[in-house]
Amino acid sequence: MASILAPTTFALACLFAAGSATAACPPQGRTRADLLALRDAGFVVATKPDAKTASGLAASSPRAGIGTDAKEDVKPVDAAPKPLDALALGLVDCLANPDPVLRDEVAYGALNHWILGEQLDKATREQLATQLVERLESNAADSGGFRKPFAALVLADLVAADNTKRYLSDTQLRGIADAATAYMASIRDYRGFDAAAGWRHGVAHAADLLGQLAANRRVDDERLGRMLVAISAQAAPESGHFYLYGEPQRLAVPVFYIAQRGLLQASEWSDWFADIADVPEDGSMFTSQAVLARRHNLQGLLFALYVNANESKDEALRASLLEPVTGALRALQ
Repeated sequence: MASILAPTTFALACLFAAGSATAACPPQGRTRADLLALRDAGFVVATKPDAKTASGLAASSPRAGIGTDAKEDVKPVDAAPKPLDALALGLVDCLANPDPVLRDEVAYGALNHWILGEQLDKATREQLATQLVERLESNAADSGGFRKPFAALVLADLVAADNTKRYLSDTQLRGIADAATAYMASIRDYRGFDAAAGWRHGVAHAADLLGQLAANRRVDDERLGRMLVAISAQAAPESGHFYLYGEPQRLAVPVFYIAQRGLLQASEWSDWFADIADVPEDGSMFTSQAVLARRHNLQGLLFALYVNANESKDEALRASLLEPVTGALRALQ
């Protein structure tokens, strides 16, 4: 993900007005200044419980039978979540905030740091995954276009953490894979970067998530096949959109990992590339804006695959992928 350009004061005011009624960000009890301070402190959160909360629990929750003569059967009080875990869950709404600083620099920056740094409890990571999958599957209006792309981006980190050290159940992982695949296929908002609003980048973020899933050996071949179908729908959008922000290179990552898994043989890859290229009968790729966009987008994907396959020491992958990619590039000349 690229860095964020600071928006103007006027633009920020407009963005806040557009999003303030729909997002609980900053989280309750926090201010924007608090979140910026958190960012500037490297996302370090104090682990000492809040004194007021601790004293409140002590006063309202006596424990019977421990150093007293009390005989009441008092239920134990559930431990409050750690401050860091509570804040992580509280930042989820900021992932859809129209302010790019709160959304990208603070919310995503913090969650990325804590998830990959193994600082969140397993229950918190699972709860984050559940909430973010619900966002990917939701049909709620999102004119800003931030909610699903940033849900996908954080889910990519959650799956990456599972790839390093398993914590998701097979059911949870399958649910993420199904939601991610459906989201990739459904994307019609191709906005990338905007100087005032920052990043959306839905195709790239969905590709990041599919890449992490494709690298996970617990994702089955049937789901890998559905991922390829979804990627083929976005490799060269029917709308004639020209990718400008590295989307083809990001799409190449899950394709490469799927090839590493040995899902398709060389002849099957040739068929797949021929299907997504859809070269006109006269062989010309210079006859219209739509055809030029297809050529531009596919070349980006294919060149990325060619470089990675050519440099790979995996002979099985080279045998299955390199010749089909080379042939597809020739067809687009």
